[in-house]
Amino acid sequence: MAIVFMQRKKVQRNLIFIFLVVLLFIGFVVWQGFFQKGISPRQEETIKTPREEVKINFEVLKNPLLQSLQPFSDIQPFKESTTTDEKLGRENPFLPY
Repeated sequence: MAIVFMQRKKVQRNLIFIFLVVLLFIGFVVWQGFFQKGISPRQEETIKTPREEVKINFEVLKNPLLQSLQPFSDIQPFKESTTTDEKLGRENPFLPY
């Protein structure tokens, strides 16, 4: 039994060491991310690039092929039945057929 307890202590020491290393790494990343002074070179490039003007070519819509297209006819919705004999759908639509 004593061997089992010693092995658990050894595993716990290793886990504590790994946990501390991970905490130090996370702390370093947070420190570099939040407290780093200045702008990185990549950010400077994005700030200095001029924006291009967007131009939309509406002449494409005047194409004769587009002018000859016909719209679909409107689909009429189902009308409510006034008689009790005709019911739309099933009483419980989730039951299998």
